[in-house]
Amino acid sequence: MNRSKKIGFTFIKNEITNSVWVARFLNKLTIDGKKSKTEKFVYNSFILLKKHKINASLNLFYAFELLRPLIYTRPFTARGKVKLVPTRLGIEEQYNRALTWFAQSVKSGKEKVILGRFLRELFKIVVYKRSSALKQKRRVYKTVIKNRTLINFRF
Repeated sequence: MNRSKKIGFTFIKNEITNSVWVARFLNKLTIDGKKSKTEKFVYNSFILLKKHKINASLNLFYAFELLRPLIYTRPFTARGKVKLVPTRLGIEEQYNRALTWFAQSVKSGKEKVILGRFLRELFKIVVYKRSSALKQKRRVYKTVIKNRTLINFRF
């Protein structure tokens, strides 16, 4: 019997920044399938930051570094009860969670213009270190600390 081969998925790099993570971020941030609008405002924000001599892609990567969780809780059923067991995350999962949290915090901003929401959230994370995305990371770490006695459970 032939085994089916796993089909590898390669991520397409962004043309302007030459980064896989910016391309993934654009996909997460896209609202209602309008990727061109999302690309416009992200690139406009990069240009705006470049005018002020700030490296936008470096700041975006630094924001993802601050956001990425190293550990997460997964549900585990033992004796009929669901328990949250802390587990380490791989590097891909860490960045995926950081991307998701950042995109959610940008989408839930109060400003009407999404460019303003993006820049404000980026500065909140990088400069002020206070953001709704960072609050989500702290919440995850609190649940990990509460459930640290279950760390010996294996899947």
